Amino acid sequence: MTSADDFVSQGMERYRGGDIAAAAAAYRLALCMDPASANAFHLLSICEIQLDRIEPALSCFRRLEAVGLRHEAIESNRRVAVQKASAVLASLPPGKALAEAASLAGAVLALDPGNPVLAFLFGGDDIDRGFVPRGLHRIAVVPADQRRRPPLLDAYNRIIVAAYDHGAGLLNGGKPVEALLTFAALAVLEPGHGQIASTLASAIRRTLREAVERHQSADLTGAVALYDAILAAVPGHPEASHLRRLADWRRGSWRPAGRTERPAPSTAHPPETSPPVLTICIPTYNRPDELVFQVENLMAQVLETGRRDIRILVSDNCSDERVERSVRIFERWNRAGAVLFEYHRNARNLGYDGNVMACFDRCVSGHIWILSDDDYVLPGTVARLCAVIDAHSPTLVFLNEPRDMGGVVGGMAFDGTLTTPAGTMVRLPLGRPLSLDAGDEQLRAAVVSHSFWLSRSVFRKSFRDYDAADLSGTSVAHIGLVNLSLVNDRQPTLYLTDQPMVMNMPHSVFSHNFIEVFVSGMHRLYGSPTMNFSPGVVRAVARENFRFLERFIDGTHPPHMTMRYRPRFFRLVRKKLEYGAGIGETLRFARDLLKYRASFRIRAGTGQPAKSTSI
Repeated sequence: MTSADDFVSQGMERYRGGDIAAAAAAYRLALCMDPASANAFHLLSICEIQLDRIEPALSCFRRLEAVGLRHEAIESNRRVAVQKASAVLASLPPGKALAEAASLAGAVLALDPGNPVLAFLFGGDDIDRGFVPRGLHRIAVVPADQRRRPPLLDAYNRIIVAAYDHGAGLLNGGKPVEALLTFAALAVLEPGHGQIASTLASAIRRTLREAVERHQSADLTGAVALYDAILAAVPGHPEASHLRRLADWRRGSWRPAGRTERPAPSTAHPPETSPPVLTICIPTYNRPDELVFQVENLMAQVLETGRRDIRILVSDNCSDERVERSVRIFERWNRAGAVLFEYHRNARNLGYDGNVMACFDRCVSGHIWILSDDDYVLPGTVARLCAVIDAHSPTLVFLNEPRDMGGVVGGMAFDGTLTTPAGTMVRLPLGRPLSLDAGDEQLRAAVVSHSFWLSRSVFRKSFRDYDAADLSGTSVAHIGLVNLSLVNDRQPTLYLTDQPMVMNMPHSVFSHNFIEVFVSGMHRLYGSPTMNFSPGVVRAVARENFRFLERFIDGTHPPHMTMRYRPRFFRLVRKKLEYGAGIGETLRFARDLLKYRASFRIRAGTGQPAKSTSI
């Protein structure tokens, strides 16, 4: 009777004679006699490879692995079989490869789970069908060194480019969540790619802004969905995590650390304490949703510090009853002794400057932070700010902002470089105090001008009396208060934070006449006796403010989003000459202004935006 060994011998003779098909048949007969014959499986696999019957060859190798037979010849042949199978799969049309060769793909995966070609087929198939993040995640399982080996490198680069274009289209098409998921998946594949990182940051920023706006308008369900989308794409993202907790807190399902419940209303007043270290003043007018969001964010941060020397003060500029009804509820925290909170409603609308000065006059703390009701305070800001005040007690603190390259929260927008009115560049240190020369009006002017954004300046209340008439009607009274804190301090110090702390949330037009502020308001303010600047510095600041204004007028920013008032052409031209511009420069300005007016009429119609607000 013929044994399995006999059939193996016959197969070897036929193989040496060049009849590969007959040899394979003999090996199969040997396996019928002895299904556990590893030698027969090995020899059959060699024949199947040469006959280009890849799937049967892969089956042989799976059997060899099952019985534990491994040596160099077997491994070499297995690699050849996997390569041939991958080539077959790669040659099939995209979108059909997996459907037409599912069994072959499964055979390859069984032997080589990290097979690069197969991963590209899976990922490419998903990308072709529009499932871009899923396809990218499939490709990400392949080690980076394999993805970058020829001939896969060209295909890999094409996938990166196609996915990037897909994500950019989503971002520009107003779909930040879908774009966020795409760029987060791309960042897994290319963690060091600057362009991908930048656009991922932009997608995060847009999603975060949309979420905050929904949060402010009490659409907590929509806001939470967007926060969760950020956290799904970028787990542990600090801003999304913080705001997610804040939304849960607002819905009653989360409490700040160390507190299991909100303090119950009580008629008992907190014990007398020393004056607060910091007062956070929020001037507001008819923005109840933004105000509630702002106060809740600050409340959570103050509670997490465990301090009782931080006061939150809201100065309501005679809004309608919605604002008072929305924020009165926070007074129970004060009654319970949890957080110092005050709400003041002006008897009449004092205008922007009057409300800012009312905040200042009501402040009894060592430092004051006048905070816009719609700017976002990043997590941990209150604690870090108090640590800076405790350690250095600076005259002025500049709170850095996130880098606006699309918004990497964590990167800083301001590197500390200032330009004086004389054109000298000055570099401020980050994260440590800088002593200022009280007599250096050039540096003081540069510092004061940089405090134009209301929410970024925290200053020491080193003076009590001032001429309110000098600040009123300029729409930049806060700049005057910052300047007075420096002028009245015998040894002024400045501290620029080395971490971003507050983020501008520009979702509406400017509440004041932007053109008039930079043309006349700031010129009048800097020229007042209160500011204590020489005529030369005042004139230089006016010229620089005009240049800043021109960057908006020349079309860099959409006019209807920046300035809600039509400029008075001849008055602006006259002011341009008055502030020291030459004839040629003035004519160029007049030409740009005419272009701006035409654009403004086309884009904004009557010049009045759909939404305008005022503090």
